[in-house]
Amino acid sequence: MKDIKAIFKYKSADEKKLLEYGFKKTGKKGVLEFRKRLPESGFEMLVRYDGHEVSPEVIDPFDGGAYTLFLQETATGKFLGKINEEFFSTLEDIAEKCFHMSPFKERASQKVIEFAQKTYSSRLEFLWDDLPNVAVLRRNDTDKWFGIIFSLPKRRLGIDSDETVEFMNLRGDPDQIQSIIDSQKFFPAYHMNKKHWYTLLLDGSVKLAEIKTRIKESYALALKNHAAKKRLNRAKAE
Repeated sequence: MKDIKAIFKYKSADEKKLLEYGFKKTGKKGVLEFRKRLPESGFEMLVRYDGHEVSPEVIDPFDGGAYTLFLQETATGKFLGKINEEFFSTLEDIAEKCFHMSPFKERASQKVIEFAQKTYSSRLEFLWDDLPNVAVLRRNDTDKWFGIIFSLPKRRLGIDSDETVEFMNLRGDPDQIQSIIDSQKFFPAYHMNKKHWYTLLLDGSVKLAEIKTRIKESYALALKNHAAKKRLNRAKAE
C-alpha cells in the first residue's frame, strides 16, 4: 500500500498552481479544497490543503461519509483496486504539478518551515532559479523577509569542514547581534547586512525552542523596520 505522506514528503506547495489546478479557497484561513469525481467508481475525492498538510479522502455518494475500505491492506477486488488507483494517481498528479521539492532535509529545518506556516501562514519562496537551495520566509503584511534558509559547506562560514549543512539567516537587534556570535552555532550573517542579520545552524546545535523564539523576534523586527522606513519616507516627503 502506498503511503500518502510519502508522496508529499520534502515538498512545498505552490498556492498559485494549486488554484490553477482546481483547488478552491474555503471559509477557513489558508485552507484550500479540491473535489473530483472518480469516473471509474462514481465516488467523489476530496483533497484539503491547510498550508502544511494534504488531507485526502473518498466520499461515498450513498451516505456522504468517508469511504476507506480501499485503503485497507486486506482489501481485494477489481472495484477497490480501481478506486485505489484513481485515488493515488490523483495525489501523485497534484504533487507533481503543484508542489516542488524542498531541498531542506534537517529535522530542525522541517520544524522551522512547519512553524512559519502554522504561526504566520508564511511559506518558503524560492526566488532564484540558479539557487535552488535558498528560500526566504516573509511577512504577508509588509512583504519583508524575516528568515532565509539555505544550505552551504561549513567552510563558507569559517568552519574547518567541507560538510554541507543547513543554516538560517534571521533579523536581530543591532545592539545584541555581536553578543550572540560565537562562530560555533551563531555566525555573522551570510550574504546579508551583518548589522541587522545573523546566521544560525539548523543541524541540531541550537535547540528548537530557542530557534522559534529567535524567529518570533525576527518576525517582529521585520515589522519594526518597515514602520521605521515608512516614518522616514513620510518625513522626507514633508
